[in-house]
Amino acid sequence: MPASNESIQLEFLPNPGGEDEGLGHAGIETYRRDPFPGAAREIGQNSRDASMDLPVRIAFDYLELPSGDMPGLESLEAAIKKCLAQVVGKEKEEAFFAQALRAVSGKVIRVLRISDTNTTGARGPSEKGTAFYSLLKGSGVSIKDNVDSGGSFGIGKNAVFAISDAQAVFYSTLYKNEAGEEKYLAQGKVILVSHTDDAGEPRRQTGYWGSPGFNPVSDQRQVPDWLKRSEIGTSIYVLGFREAPDWQQRLEYSLVQNFFPAVHTGEMEFSLDKGKHLISKLNLQSQFASESLVNFAKTNDKESQFELVKNLYRCLSSAEAKEKVIDVPSIGRVEIRVLVAERMPKKVFIVRNGMVITDSLEHFGDKFVRFNMYQEFVAVVTPLDKDGSAFIKKLEDPKHQELSAEGLPDEEKRAHARRVMKKLAQEIRNVIKEHTLTQFESEQSLDEMRNYFSAPSNPDNTKVESEHEDPETLRYKPPPRKPRRQFNAASSGEGKAGAGVTGSDTGPGPAPGNDSRVKNPDAPPSPNGSGGNEQLRPIPIRDVRNTLSSVAGARTRAIYFTSTEDGTAVLSLKATGLNLNEELPVLNAVNSALHDGRVRVDVKANVRTHIEVEFVDDYRGPIDVHMSLVSSNAQESAS
Repeated sequence: MPASNESIQLEFLPNPGGEDEGLGHAGIETYRRDPFPGAAREIGQNSRDASMDLPVRIAFDYLELPSGDMPGLESLEAAIKKCLAQVVGKEKEEAFFAQALRAVSGKVIRVLRISDTNTTGARGPSEKGTAFYSLLKGSGVSIKDNVDSGGSFGIGKNAVFAISDAQAVFYSTLYKNEAGEEKYLAQGKVILVSHTDDAGEPRRQTGYWGSPGFNPVSDQRQVPDWLKRSEIGTSIYVLGFREAPDWQQRLEYSLVQNFFPAVHTGEMEFSLDKGKHLISKLNLQSQFASESLVNFAKTNDKESQFELVKNLYRCLSSAEAKEKVIDVPSIGRVEIRVLVAERMPKKVFIVRNGMVITDSLEHFGDKFVRFNMYQEFVAVVTPLDKDGSAFIKKLEDPKHQELSAEGLPDEEKRAHARRVMKKLAQEIRNVIKEHTLTQFESEQSLDEMRNYFSAPSNPDNTKVESEHEDPETLRYKPPPRKPRRQFNAASSGEGKAGAGVTGSDTGPGPAPGNDSRVKNPDAPPSPNGSGGNEQLRPIPIRDVRNTLSSVAGARTRAIYFTSTEDGTAVLSLKATGLNLNEELPVLNAVNSALHDGRVRVDVKANVRTHIEVEFVDDYRGPIDVHMSLVSSNAQESAS
């Protein structure tokens, strides 16, 4: 039998053990510092998980309800007064309950209604193992129909309490049972502090509004009109909605930031303030130019964050983005989209179930922050299979913003997760490298570019005899050459092995007067060179040029040179100083390899060689390039 209106009431759980429960509710405190984004993110995720059809539609509407339409309001007001009386002298608690009392004692109650459609609703009945029971009475429990659902901790449902000045929320849902019959449930929940009621009975911090015995109402005829539902789905009512004049922008910004992938694919749509603000696939692009959102981002120091989200959307929507699907063991198919364009942030973002999760795999050895030799890009990574999405879900923290294996129950599973995610990180870098590694165009001999410069003076003028010099003829007398210091290829930190970019030979170089070939015939082979047992023989190199990368910055150089012999070369790169040359440590090398901190590359006589190196530190000054060949005996013994 349906309960009568008189029996619908708010009742707090008894506390026979006299437990002391304060305001520091762990689930609510998780979202306290940034409550609006937390509520938007968690509600959106939970509704998406309960989808019955697409797009899932979620509406956020502000209501002002007469206090007379709020069942059990007098009991709630009395409980708040009891709590306020027992926290006197505690500044934080006093402030909270004073505000809570103001929120529920006026003639009009501020309420935020959050309702979804095209979902299954929160299926009942109110028994263990059902979604409705988990929503109202589960603690750290999540009941989802899908293994790859967005939620995994059952903590997100507390986010809405953080935007209620009274920490009071009402739920109503319409769902179909296994027989296909429509069923209705409604119940309220309040979280305050443990207290003693008017009868002197100890009560816990949690109270429930509904039928006797802490049960929900199952007959829509017994609830006020604002709690009724006509469509399958769930409605959440935040009682004492926190005052915030820009609440629409706060929620809108968070919804765009977190769910733009799902909106872009047509999986989700949002409405705010009775349709005044809409977010859908049709207008998503215009959201990034929205004056209200742009101004909100500026005034709340979120401008760079908003620009980043805009770039991610460009990656998903641009026809210029490159897409590749890879297969990773235990995850399955993973889609990686890479957009290369100017002013891109060189960021990688992982998306799951249409929601942005993280931009880092730092707990698996890769923060995705070092892309010094890559063009500017942004990448979006999305697991395509349910099993892969479920695997990543298990690694998420309660706020679904970080991935780590530490939350898994045993070391074997943690070790397996680390291996899988490290493999994923490696594959992501490989795909990004395919599309973004700096590419240099083919070279052109500087001699072939003479026609782009002024012609030389008339040669006949140089023969004119006059007591005055021809003003068109530039006569330059170089200073006497200083003898170069002899060096040994095997010397550690002293001599130079091979040839550098300074010397006497003429030819193309980085600056007039620079040499591109230096010989050192007196340097003996190294008995213990850079390869340990390798023998190194210094040889001359020609036409040495090096340029700073216009994309990657001062740490990277493109180096061009021509060897005079065939073989495996070992290069020494040194910063040119006034008195002493200093070795430049190399971090990465392209078109070559690193061995014992030096660059190794196969060369052919009279064939132009091009390599790229990344130094450990920024360096913009001149460099010396010296080369030695690994002797044939050493190569044979190594093979």
